[in-house]
Amino acid sequence: MQSESDSLVPLGLGAFMKSKINSKEKIIINVGSGVAIEKNHNDAINYLESRLKELEIALQDTNQQRQQIAANLEQGKQQMQNLMQKSQNPTK
Repeated sequence: MQSESDSLVPLGLGAFMKSKINSKEKIIINVGSGVAIEKNHNDAINYLESRLKELEIALQDTNQQRQQIAANLEQGKQQMQNLMQKSQNPTK
């Protein structure tokens, strides 16, 4: 026998409605582009863990790109400073 549990359902714009959950067997997951899928509890956990791993990898990639860009900017800054010094002290 499954027990009911209370929950708050978001309606949008910060508004919620109290609701009773009759079944915890199926979970509806938003997969993007307005599409939602129904999964059982274990499949939902596996799906969400997989998405979390994908996001962690994307974050690592983004951080590596950020570090590379910062290094390129620093190199460009050094080159600009060298050019400015040469233009202020022209050789005869």
